[in-house]
Amino acid sequence: MKIGKDIVYISYEEMIEFLKQKHVVPHQTVSKRKQAWAVACINGVTRIIAGKKEIKKAIDRFKIGEKITQIKITKVVLVKGDPACQGKISGHVKIVNNIDELDKIKQGDIIVTHMTTPDYTPVFNKLGGIVTDDGGITCHAAIISREFNIPCVVGTGNATQVFRDNDLIEIDAYKGTVKLLDRALYSVVQ
Repeated sequence: MKIGKDIVYISYEEMIEFLKQKHVVPHQTVSKRKQAWAVACINGVTRIIAGKKEIKKAIDRFKIGEKITQIKITKVVLVKGDPACQGKISGHVKIVNNIDELDKIKQGDIIVTHMTTPDYTPVFNKLGGIVTDDGGITCHAAIISREFNIPCVVGTGNATQVFRDNDLIEIDAYKGTVKLLDRALYSVVQ
């Protein structure tokens, strides 16, 4: 396809179609998807909707807004907080809402949570980084991150809402920023 990193904007079905028929998704379509995109199942048909205007039209046409409380269309996903332990690292997100979810953390993962407690301490030796919604430079996550020398950004306010499990993110704990590098290609639909 000669598409490089933009392959993340191509659906599984479009890849199969390329392999069968050599049909390439037009560059304009990929550019619109870079701006904003959504996957919708409308009347039993799954569609990729590309571009901010097209997404808003679909929301109005199919009255999706009545079922969804909030829709964010963003080009660059970046959250800001306070640097608690300086460093810069990239890794995969593990959203942890309570200690029962700690078992999903693998070596090098970045924990994204509301806040940590002493119950989280056993997994700190596995972590590549820590991001919290709440807390300041004297909170539990900040203190423990400095003890373990783990890059940490605290007090983002919304990281658990912005990022998803398996997203690839970059923590820049010199600037206090957390940036989405690559979105996981799958997610659990409830």
